[in-house]
Amino acid sequence: MKGLTIVKRTSKQEGTIRLRFRLRDGRGVDMYHKSEIDADLKDLDKFTDTGELKPRVSVYNYCCPIKM
Repeated sequence: MKGLTIVKRTSKQEGTIRLRFRLRDGRGVDMYHKSEIDADLKDLDKFTDTGELKPRVSVYNYCCPIKM
């Protein structure tokens, strides 16, 4: 089964973390990538491990501010 997931690997309770991605393709491929993308832990806590919104969550930060 192919899959790309975001891995939240931290012991922090608040603040920002760098996103890690995991790519899987059956048993043959299992790779991790540390990105340079910073994400707020409060925004990541609103999603389940499968990427769906948790129950009773209706507002989340879906757009990144553009700095000019």
